Amino acid sequence: MAAPVDWLTDFIAYLAASQSAGTIGTNLFRFAHPADQNPDSLCTVVQPIPGATQNRGIGIDFPSVQIIHRCRTPQTAWREANRLYFALTNLDIGQLKLGTGPPYTRISGITALQAPFFLGQDEARAHEFSASYQLDLVAE
Repeated sequence: MAAPVDWLTDFIAYLAASQSAGTIGTNLFRFAHPADQNPDSLCTVVQPIPGATQNRGIGIDFPSVQIIHRCRTPQTAWREANRLYFALTNLDIGQLKLGTGPPYTRISGITALQAPFFLGQDEARAHEFSASYQLDLVAE
């Protein structure tokens, strides 16, 4: 079983719609924020990172994502990183059915790989905080 081709887009849409993580293309981005993104405004970037080995026997993939919160005001980025961390880790999601499929992206669990931490400041002097999460993607 392989993860649906566009699971990342489906997950970001879920973050926007169900977790108040931002507006896609305005302050919520896949892979990277635009070079001209205003550092005074909070923005969130979701990018895939290496995950665990899939379990073909039970039909589950375990991709991982890094979620970076960026803002010139460190308290704003820190607060949002922690808000999303607690929302995702305290979530009894059952099984989420995401996307416009078929095939759909089905997520049966979200596990934090670490709590939010400070990455540093970028070239625009915006503060960045990150946390990573493992998704349990179930075969359709």
